Amino acid sequence: MPKAEPEHAAIAAAASRGRGEQGPGAALTPLQRTVLDLQRTAGNGVAGAVLRRRLARAPQLPGFSQRGDTCGAASMVTALFLWDIERANASNAAVIHACDLVLTAKDDAKANADAKQAVETVRGRAMTPGVTLGETDYQLLSTALALLFNGKAGMQSSDMHALAKAIGLAPSAYGRGETLAQLLASDAVKDLKPGEVGQLSWVLQSGGGHAMLLGRHRDGTWFFADQGASPAVGIQRAGYGELVSAVVAYAAGGSWLYGGNKQDLRMLPPVTGFTVLGGAQGFLNRGPALLVPGEKLAEIDAGVTTTGEVITAWDYHSRHDTLADAKAAIAKDPGPHGGVIVERPRGMFHIWKTNPITKPDNLAQTSIDDSDSTGMALVARARTFYSIWVVLSDAAGAKRAPFAVKP
Repeated sequence: MPKAEPEHAAIAAAASRGRGEQGPGAALTPLQRTVLDLQRTAGNGVAGAVLRRRLARAPQLPGFSQRGDTCGAASMVTALFLWDIERANASNAAVIHACDLVLTAKDDAKANADAKQAVETVRGRAMTPGVTLGETDYQLLSTALALLFNGKAGMQSSDMHALAKAIGLAPSAYGRGETLAQLLASDAVKDLKPGEVGQLSWVLQSGGGHAMLLGRHRDGTWFFADQGASPAVGIQRAGYGELVSAVVAYAAGGSWLYGGNKQDLRMLPPVTGFTVLGGAQGFLNRGPALLVPGEKLAEIDAGVTTTGEVITAWDYHSRHDTLADAKAAIAKDPGPHGGVIVERPRGMFHIWKTNPITKPDNLAQTSIDDSDSTGMALVARARTFYSIWVVLSDAAGAKRAPFAVKP
């Protein structure tokens, strides 16, 4: 893959022409309110100084370059590494969570075994106390994800969408444009909230497609990360307009990204656009697609004198590496909910919250009603899981002992 030039010197001049970040009446972040107050009382000079200080405190971007034609996966991995940096999370929670989800999604004999082993290697390093993940880990994980969702390094837009869903991201709003400036002016970009990121797909001067990351830090400042460049290019600006000017200047002033209208290309242009991927907290709260919040799991029924109650999946709770840890986690949770523990892949235990049980006789049960649970998830899809355990609870959060549906 050809290398991009570092951030062009013209960016600084272009950025100074940036426009305001939000239109009239838009919700203001604390930073924007501070700036407006300062502008009214002390002029733009002081306000600019505040912006510069805030920008100087923005989290450092990962700064890693991809290996090979892996931009679709690598741009998403940039988000994972960035979120762990931004949250000052020494436990690498975002990287581990994504690895957990993809290993669950690809617990299939047909999946690329070498790629799965690479994900497990990065996960193991990320879970080792004191280990700081570096560019080798970044490249290994990116390449493995690309292979798992395409079978080779290059990825189509449908592959990237499937990967994003599998690792817990939430592809939603989409932006389009015939030029990079038009694309960056789309509502999908302009309406990003603090903490949200998105995948920016644009055209290389060679005519090929290239995916990068663009988003906002939690404090509201903006960033752009191009991991396809070597060294990687990172641009951070206080406001939306400044970032757009800087990114457009980066494309126009280098020999890597295409700076014109994609319809002027002599070849069929690649798929371009901007896809919002969501924020860190929503990502960390999202579980694998083994169970869906709201679906019926099983019926608990004490017998002919008691009306049965259906237990339903609620939100994803947590992941654990041993059954004992999973049981302990739900047992000590004082919330007014029960839980279901399912094992997949082998040795990885996922917990979903479940609705409380209201009838004392049902609460005393140590099994589900198999006949009345036909068609519900824990019976209909029992073969999907290596083991299944249920923890009943009343509305006060008093948990009963776990019982096995499939030991």
